[in-house]
Amino acid sequence: MAFPNTLDWGEAGKVDKTQNPWVVMIDYSKSIITLASSLLALTATFATSLLGTRPSRLSVIMLLISWGFLIAAIISAMLVSAYLTNFLRGTATNVGKAPLVSNICFFCLVLALLAFGVLGFLRLWPTATAPDISVALARVAEFNFPNTPTNPKAENTVQSMTWDPGAKGWRVDVLVTYQENGAKTAHRFSVATDEGANIVEIKLK
Repeated sequence: MAFPNTLDWGEAGKVDKTQNPWVVMIDYSKSIITLASSLLALTATFATSLLGTRPSRLSVIMLLISWGFLIAAIISAMLVSAYLTNFLRGTATNVGKAPLVSNICFFCLVLALLAFGVLGFLRLWPTATAPDISVALARVAEFNFPNTPTNPKAENTVQSMTWDPGAKGWRVDVLVTYQENGAKTAHRFSVATDEGANIVEIKLK
C-alpha cells in the first residue's frame, strides 16, 4: 500500500477508512502503546519473581534493557500518533517522520521481547545455588574454633551471614564466648564456607 505524504481533502471522503494507510498506522501505534504499557506494568509488578532471590548482574541488566526498549516503544508510538493526527486534521502539510518512527517503535518492541527472552534463558539455565542456610548455620555453631576450649565447649553465636556469589559460599561473622579462669572471654571470627557449606577459611577479627 502506498503511503502518500500529502492528503487531498477533496478525495479523502471517497477513501474507505479501513484502507487509509494513515488510519491503519494510527491503530498500529495504539496497539504498540497498549502492548508495551501492559508488558511494562506486568514485569515491573512481578520483577522480584522474574529475577529470583539472588539475581545475577546480567539478569538485572537484561530486565532494565527490556524496560528501556518498552519505554522507547511507547514514546515513539505516541509520536507516530501525534504526527498523523496533526496531518489528518490539516494542521500539518505532511506526515513528517511518522513512517520512520513507526518502524523504530516496532523494533524497540521486538528488542524488548528479545531481552525478556534472554532473561528467561538466564533464569532457566542451571547455575550454582546457595546451599541451605540451615546447613551452614549448623556447621558454624558446632565448629571448634582455634584456641577455644572444647570441654565445656565454647558458645558460637552467628552475628551476620551473607552469600558471596563470587566465592560461591557463605561469609559468616561469629562471636565465640567461653569461660576462662572464672572470667568470660569472647573472640570474633570471620568464617568462609564453600559451595557445599563446608568451612574453608577462618580469620580472627
